[in-house]
Amino acid sequence: MRRAIIISLYLIIIFAVLMIIFFANRKKREKKSHFTDLPSIEFVSIYKEKLNTDEFWEYDGYVLFLFGTGCSICINEAKDYYNNNSQLQNFQFFMLSPDSLYLINSFAENYKLSTLDNYVFGRINQDSIENVLGIINIPEVYLYNRNKEFLHFLKVANTESIVKTYTKTGSVK
Repeated sequence: MRRAIIISLYLIIIFAVLMIIFFANRKKREKKSHFTDLPSIEFVSIYKEKLNTDEFWEYDGYVLFLFGTGCSICINEAKDYYNNNSQLQNFQFFMLSPDSLYLINSFAENYKLSTLDNYVFGRINQDSIENVLGIINIPEVYLYNRNKEFLHFLKVANTESIVKTYTKTGSVK
């Protein structure tokens, strides 16, 4: 009898600890997708320049793409973007990753996006990603209009879904 009570108390304590951990992580993972504007994000470009998303103002839309250099989804999307750049050339892509600049540069070169004017590659540290956007998982894609107002969040964003979103929201014709 005494043993059953001890085991029950032990299980209740474990359950309580697990619930605390679950709710603490859940709150941390909540996305701050209620942005009205493209957040000001500092990053280091593949050319080792410190840049900020505030410094770009000449496009019909802005795509904030948080990626991993070894992510298979990201690789497929990079290939798609290069092959369909004629549909995407009016959009500024901020291709940001927490990976090393060497890996980011290799990614940009391997998928030929570094040769295109509307792509900026850079490194952002994981803490900055979480503090600014509340993001834990990569890839994630945020779309903003020409005034840098938030339009839409996409987990996977090929050319078709990006163009469709911008067309549907009336951001481009």
